[in-house]
Amino acid sequence: MSQSDRIDLFARCPELTRRMELSYARLADPKLWVAARVELGVTLRELEVGLGLLRGWSLAEIGRRLKISRGTVRIHCNRLYRTLRVHNRCELVVVLLLASGVLLSQDR
Repeated sequence: MSQSDRIDLFARCPELTRRMELSYARLADPKLWVAARVELGVTLRELEVGLGLLRGWSLAEIGRRLKISRGTVRIHCNRLYRTLRVHNRCELVVVLLLASGVLLSQDR
């Protein structure tokens, strides 16, 4: 799907666009992630790495922003995958969105 197709789709679906904007705004709320971190059983650093993946950042970008090496980012990713019992980034993002309440299980 091209960028113009996405824009056209959202123009035709104002309710979807509104829900996505509200959901994205909620992701910035630190209180949301404190509860989610406890629920998920992950460390603060693992959650920071997970949020970087949620934002679509590369491992190198996450490392640069958190001031840690790419290898350390990889270790945190592997721990996240093991702790949350996921196998790839897509599954990780879904778990994070479900834990935050931004994505409801019926939306999947």
